[in-house]
Amino acid sequence: MAFTDYYLVIKASHVGLALLSGGLFACRGVGVLLGARAPMAPLVRRGSQVIDTALLTAALLLLATLELNPFATPWLRTKLGFLLAYIVFGSLALRRAQSRAGKALAFIAALVCFATMVTVARTHEPLGVLRIFQETSLSAPAASRMQSFLQRGVAVPCLRLPRARPGEATVSSSNSTFSPLHLPTHEKTPC
Repeated sequence: MAFTDYYLVIKASHVGLALLSGGLFACRGVGVLLGARAPMAPLVRRGSQVIDTALLTAALLLLATLELNPFATPWLRTKLGFLLAYIVFGSLALRRAQSRAGKALAFIAALVCFATMVTVARTHEPLGVLRIFQETSLSAPAASRMQSFLQRGVAVPCLRLPRARPGEATVSSSNSTFSPLHLPTHEKTPC
């Protein structure tokens, strides 16, 4: 049995569990800030722990399947750093902070960490969505990989982001333009 045979199931599980975990944390955090007791009930806490354990298991299976070293891959290293910060801020928001204001600040910080982890995971860039503000063009090896994907007919997700401004360096092929945003924009197939 090879993990690669189950890659799509593992990835879908990881994404679904991450959304479930983040959603449950957000609901619990709002409940704690409103003074409710239910978010800290043993059943809810155990449910959160089960979801987080399954999420960690799916993440480890993805690492094994893709043969990735999280400490050698910049975007994974960044994601792990934000995961640690998310855990610390989440702990402060739900239980450890002494005041309501402290819990609110920790809750907001934890949500920012979660959102950053999601954008880093989606873009595979350590900067996440902040990558669009970086003024560098697509590297030649990355551009050639993207061109080979397009030539083989592999679908590349199209995101509506600004195209390269006139005068900026771009790498072109017959049917696409690679902008400095590191994301392909297709000319013949509108999104």
